[in-house]
Amino acid sequence: MFDPHVVKMHKNHPSAVWARVAPYHYIWLCKYGLALCKEYTFRYKKVHKCQQHIEKLYALGFPPPEKMYITKTPRGVKQYATNGCPRGIHWFALAMPTRYLSTNAEKAYKRYYMSKAYGSEDEKMKKKASNKRLELEDRPDLVKVYNKCKRKYIKRYCIF
Repeated sequence: MFDPHVVKMHKNHPSAVWARVAPYHYIWLCKYGLALCKEYTFRYKKVHKCQQHIEKLYALGFPPPEKMYITKTPRGVKQYATNGCPRGIHWFALAMPTRYLSTNAEKAYKRYYMSKAYGSEDEKMKKKASNKRLELEDRPDLVKVYNKCKRKYIKRYCIF
C-alpha cells in the first residue's frame, strides 16, 4: 500500500479539489500522469519516480466523494474554465495568476506556461525555450513532424 509517513498536502488546492469531485476527472488525471511518465521514459530512457505511485492510484480507482460536482464547480473553486476542457469534462480548475485566466482552459494554460518558459529569470529555462524555437524555425520539415505528432497525441490521450 502507501507509505503511512506521507503527509496529506494541498488538500484544498483547486486542482486537488477538481481531481476528487468527479470520477472522470480522477481517471483522466491518472491517464494524463501516466502519459507524461511514458513521455519521460521515451526521452530519458528511465522510469520517473512518480509512475509507480500513479499506477497504484489508478488501480485503486476513484475514492467515494462526499459530494460530486460533475457539471458545476464546488463553492471553494473560484477560478475555472468551461471551454477548451478535455473531452467529457464540463469544467477545469485554473491554478494560475489572474492575468492568464480565460474561460478557455487550453488557452489559459498555454499562456501561463509560455510565460514560464519565455519570461523566466532562470537562464537554463530561457536557453531551453529559445533552442526549441530555433530548432523549429530553422527546419520547416520539423514543424510538419511536430504538428503531426501533436495531433496524434491529442487524439490518443483526449487532452484539451
